[in-house]
Amino acid sequence: MMWTPYEIEIILHHNCSLAPFERNTAPSYWPTVKRLVDVGILRRGDIESPVETTDLGKGLVRLWCETPIPVQQFVDPRFMGGGAE
Repeated sequence: MMWTPYEIEIILHHNCSLAPFERNTAPSYWPTVKRLVDVGILRRGDIESPVETTDLGKGLVRLWCETPIPVQQFVDPRFMGGGAE
């Protein structure tokens, strides 16, 4: 599954904070939260924390955090091989 930067921002926010997402009135916020709830990354919480990460969401964040940064020159594989120079 591919994640948009907006989805990643929402997931990280709700993983790290009990505060409301600062742009929770944006038209795309609640549809995005619903999608993330539907795939099991977020869940609706209580009045103090209306949205929170599930164990699956916490595992996803842990995976992102444990992904090593390449120490050698990184070449995006989408741009390798076979193009006109």
